[in-house]
Amino acid sequence: MMTSACHNPVMKMMWNRAFGLLLVLLMTVTPLVACKAQQAETQTEVVRIDSAGREKGKLTVEVAIDPRTQERGLMFRKDMPKDAGMIFIFPDNVIAKFWMKNTLLPLDMVFIDQDGRIVKIHENAIPEDETPIYSQFPCRAVLEINGGRAREMRLEVGDLVFSDALDKAVKFGTGAVE
Repeated sequence: MMTSACHNPVMKMMWNRAFGLLLVLLMTVTPLVACKAQQAETQTEVVRIDSAGREKGKLTVEVAIDPRTQERGLMFRKDMPKDAGMIFIFPDNVIAKFWMKNTLLPLDMVFIDQDGRIVKIHENAIPEDETPIYSQFPCRAVLEINGGRAREMRLEVGDLVFSDALDKAVKFGTGAVE
């Protein structure tokens, strides 16, 4: 007499394991696909940072100008190229408040006024820390880069960040709105 797979304990155990592995695989891959999809739909630009007319460096950054992109930011990313980041652009000057919820990488936050001048640098924000990080001064944009990168580039308060997206936001009064 032949036993059906659902009554055979060995077959039942194998099906349960296969289903469990499939579930784990889906739970692992889905956030990565969603993160890659978000990266693909986000506009990028090259920003240049100067001090006293001398270039300190260039970064290829994603532009976060809409509320959805700003809310997600760099959450759930496990790595980021050395000269990459994200620039958040606001419709007006604000006292910005950021935190690191669901952010897995240490980040430097560079707070920038409407003229492109750096007004504050917060180095090595702690991954997944929900303690608010404030700009302290009105800013129009925040540049998030890999933790320690601001020091490597020798960025300082007063340096200038050249961003086409920031220039357009200031000129046309655009940026993310809540």
